[in-house]
Amino acid sequence: MSLLCFTFPPHSALRGEEIVSEAYESLPVGSIEITAENLPETGSFDSKTIVGRLKTQIGDPFSQAIFDEDLKTLAQEYDRIDPTLRIRNGELYITIKVWPRPTIRLIKWEGNEHISARTLKKELGLSSGKPFNRQTFHQALNKVKELYIKKGYFEAQFQYRLQTDPKKNEVDLVIEVDEGRSGKIDEMIFNGFTKSEESALLSMIHTQQYNLFRYWFLGTGLYKEEPLEQDRMTIINFLQNEGYADAKIDIHIVDAAEPGKIVISISAEKGAVYHFGRVTFDGNVEIPDKQIEEVFIARPNGIYSPDKLHESVRAIKELYGRKGYIEASVHFETKLDEHSPLYSVHFQIEEGGQYKIGLIHILGNVYTQDRVILRESLLIPGETFDSAKLQATEHRLNNMGYFKSVNVYSVRTQDDVALGPNYRDVYIDVKETTTGSINLFFGASTADSAFGGLDLSESNFNIKGFGKLFKTGPSALRGGGEYAHIRATIGKKQSTYSISWLDPYLNDTLWRFGFDISKSDSTLIS
Repeated sequence: MSLLCFTFPPHSALRGEEIVSEAYESLPVGSIEITAENLPETGSFDSKTIVGRLKTQIGDPFSQAIFDEDLKTLAQEYDRIDPTLRIRNGELYITIKVWPRPTIRLIKWEGNEHISARTLKKELGLSSGKPFNRQTFHQALNKVKELYIKKGYFEAQFQYRLQTDPKKNEVDLVIEVDEGRSGKIDEMIFNGFTKSEESALLSMIHTQQYNLFRYWFLGTGLYKEEPLEQDRMTIINFLQNEGYADAKIDIHIVDAAEPGKIVISISAEKGAVYHFGRVTFDGNVEIPDKQIEEVFIARPNGIYSPDKLHESVRAIKELYGRKGYIEASVHFETKLDEHSPLYSVHFQIEEGGQYKIGLIHILGNVYTQDRVILRESLLIPGETFDSAKLQATEHRLNNMGYFKSVNVYSVRTQDDVALGPNYRDVYIDVKETTTGSINLFFGASTADSAFGGLDLSESNFNIKGFGKLFKTGPSALRGGGEYAHIRATIGKKQSTYSISWLDPYLNDTLWRFGFDISKSDSTLIS
């Protein structure tokens, strides 16, 4: 038995540095010899079969690119590959040593106190009797590390040793675990914040104090590096929008008084409070200054906030969009005052052209009829474009409950010649979802010892589909935008039946029409 301490090697030891490919390129291959190292006493090795699988063959002109592919193929099957190339009498002689992958004899865990060896082995996904593949093992070990991080052990480190038996080419895998501190957060300390700021931030950030129920339901309360880094950016963004443009955040992790827990200390260096100085704009021709000023969020002497700048841009674009200038663009530049914490802002407006609505195209509706979708649209061909109506149309379609997703957008009209360049077509792109339900139910009561029933409902029903039912199947009853409900309850002594149907837009008008029919049968004796 020999002991080998293993470190992470490159993908395979090919000794490519020793091969000068230019000297061998196109030379005829004189021979190919493959030998197995570390072969178990009871093992067998057929070199001819392996040579036959290579693309490089005796008598062929040598190609470094093809030979590299052969080595990669062998590396997928063997633990190590060691090629040697020699030139003799104008021919190339190739010798390749291969080391068969050892078989895992046992897997042993050391240092794991908080997670059982059984759980770790299951997460590792490797078992005795299987070939040991270094690359696969590294990937499996990463899964184990992710498990420790998920459990809160953010400092967990792993090392492993291979105890080999050369005679049998078997290996004992010993994995040493340094679990480190538990990441359960005992307390979060905010330094340099007001109470109201602390309260606001706790509702915004992912990292929270450990609580068993919160951990079960929300998965929070444990230290996780990536969410904490995101929280850092959230806090900086929060402070910058409070006017602290130079804010810096330091986060430290210290041991808690209670063993097995940590304290996260978040400290702020806020700096000066910045305000807006002059707020100016130009480029507007079609919309007067007063209307634009009314939608501004960023105002002179107000507390500086990057969000207010972006909200102002959005508000100006929405103002233009409601008047048909759907391609208007707005950019801003900020300038810091040299003597005081003031940011002056200038907005540059490019109005673009005013557009009208061209054709309306509907995509993605398999069952729902076009007219059902169009009657929810507030956009009318020929009218001046209104981006607010476009957004409202998307909102109305989402609220129907017929679709997983709805995307309403405008594109350059396909018929510029007929309509002109100032038209934009509207595309309504939907992805349908299930709109029907089937429920079976059973129960018992004092009035009726046992009963059962069926409940069917369809919120996108098509009553006219009955005429096509036998031709196209049950799908014919979908897509009309109607509501249908059938319920039957059958018991030993009493039964009830009900049918409901409603068309919320009768013949595509604002009239609603429907009916409810019910029937009860009872054999109860009073």
